[in-house]
Amino acid sequence: MIRQYSLAKDGNRKLAPDFKVRELRCRDGSDTVMEDEALMLLLQCIREHFGKAVTITSGYRTAAHNAAAHGFHS
Repeated sequence: MIRQYSLAKDGNRKLAPDFKVRELRCRDGSDTVMEDEALMLLLQCIREHFGKAVTITSGYRTAAHNAAAHGFHS
């Protein structure tokens, strides 16, 4: 399930034991953060399996930021 959050309002909200909304933010400074529940479960399982932090460098990109970064588009 995909969920939408506000960085300003929900930035410190935990999505999983070791991940917060702010870690998935778009680097363009926008307030909207989209999160996939299944992805968070997978990332948490990886974290627990290896016992090491998982650094998210690009969790969510707005369409404009993705285009500017020459990212994947559908």
